[in-house]
Amino acid sequence: MQADKYKQAFLDNHQSFEWGKLYQSSSLSSLNKGTQRDEKTKGYFRLNKDAALVFNGNLIVIQNAKTYSSAGLLVSTIVDNNLGVVIGEKSSYKPCNYGDLLYWMLPNTNVKGCISHKIFVRPDAAKCGETTLLPTVQLESTWKDVVSGADVCWEWVLSHY
Repeated sequence: MQADKYKQAFLDNHQSFEWGKLYQSSSLSSLNKGTQRDEKTKGYFRLNKDAALVFNGNLIVIQNAKTYSSAGLLVSTIVDNNLGVVIGEKSSYKPCNYGDLLYWMLPNTNVKGCISHKIFVRPDAAKCGETTLLPTVQLESTWKDVVSGADVCWEWVLSHY
């Protein structure tokens, strides 16, 4: 079992471990030797042997025009991997986009600018040309909804689950 390999790696490195605790994968570099791991599988992991702790429900994500950055990357990951239902408005971000801006100023002219040093690429890179991410269920709030304080997305969730 994979969890037992992680437990043994901790013991071999004289490190303590606790089931269910979140660990950074770099602390177990011995498990990565001789294996092919792409950038998406590096990062963090959680040791879990308890099936009762595994989420088996329906994943519902609400998106609107103000969803962007890391939240947008999360929504793209959910869409591209069919992990759940996305409801709400279409995105105002491109699913593949530049981010993490570095600001600069020229010393003599004081001209200011910025440059991006990172690109967010959705899991299905073949769809990087798309300019927006459409939700599974598109719901637009009307002016009447806003004035009355109605949340059309939350009402949809309550009526469907």
